[in-house]
Amino acid sequence: MLINMLEKATALMAVLFAAPLAQADTIAGQIVDINGVGIANGDVDAFDLVGEEEITLTGDSTDANGFFNITIPAGLYLLTFQGPPGSLFIDFEMTDVLVTGTVDFGMITLETGHFLSGRVLDESSFPVPFCDLDVFHGATGIPFNASGARTDLFGNFSILVPADILLHFDPRGVIGPTLAPLAMELVVTVDTNLGDITLVPGYATTGSVVDGLGNPVQGAKFEFTDEFGVEALTYNDSTDVNGGFDIVVAAGTWEIIICPPGAASMVGEELIGVVITGATDIGTTVSSRRRSPVRNDYRLDGRAGSGSRCGCEERCDGRKHHFVRGRYQWCGRLLGPGSSRDVRRILHCAERSGDQHGRRRCGPHAGRWSAHSMPAGQRRGP
Repeated sequence: MLINMLEKATALMAVLFAAPLAQADTIAGQIVDINGVGIANGDVDAFDLVGEEEITLTGDSTDANGFFNITIPAGLYLLTFQGPPGSLFIDFEMTDVLVTGTVDFGMITLETGHFLSGRVLDESSFPVPFCDLDVFHGATGIPFNASGARTDLFGNFSILVPADILLHFDPRGVIGPTLAPLAMELVVTVDTNLGDITLVPGYATTGSVVDGLGNPVQGAKFEFTDEFGVEALTYNDSTDVNGGFDIVVAAGTWEIIICPPGAASMVGEELIGVVITGATDIGTTVSSRRRSPVRNDYRLDGRAGSGSRCGCEERCDGRKHHFVRGRYQWCGRLLGPGSSRDVRRILHCAERSGDQHGRRRCGPHAGRWSAHSMPAGQRRGP
């Protein structure tokens, strides 16, 4: 955090010293609705990212046609553009905005929001009070600051949201029995009542991750997927400094993917068929298998391959990264007359036999090797 702030401050000072001292710094533009009509009495707020404080602006409201022209100290800001008080417009944010001289934003369109309401209950149909609701923009995953995003004493909520959202129910602050968090993907184009939402009991899944020498692996990330292929919402789902984890999930049969941190140079682990019916200690998972460099003892396309591991992303989840479940990728450089091509060696893995918990693992010692070549910069499908 400190390094990040220093970098921003350094970049800002470099620009400021290069600017004329007599220069007036302003931000200008027009706030409009989805039909392009200017929004009167809209509001602009500025938060100084270097000094970490809100800046008091003069004349920060839009005129009758939605235009604004505001004097502001030069700086690096997070800016918010809002409709008039009591309106249904969704705030629009811009971050890392460097202001020096005049910055004209042109038209800034505010989406019209809709109210999303409902009631949160536990499995016994008792209200779940003070459950936090986290809202994210569906297209980007960027958090949306929904006012009043928490259930009341009777489990009810009503929040103004944009159309395409991810909604997370976070019960960690709820007093009483442990509940599993819940995630929903929603498209809200009219005021919508979700009715009763039930949060089922949650159970602590614990254990530890170590390397081949028995040293704890910090920062290993866990993903839980149920038998229908739905990934669970989890919190605190990385190992701590001692390699330990304590993750709350609902009862069920889970596929657990463990992704070591990139710096650990280890492949991921996959535990299949882990049954959770209560608090469960899944023991110690050993991630001892290292990603290996490509050696010069194989041939591709009739030419000798050589080199060392290149910069392929090697992660566990094929939906997000190149590294796919059951296939482990190594990279190298294929050298030939007048050409240079990136290559990957891919290990197709077979599942190992189940252990005493019925879990099966997939790893790079369990299958056969095959090799593929491709031009630099291209990706081969999974």
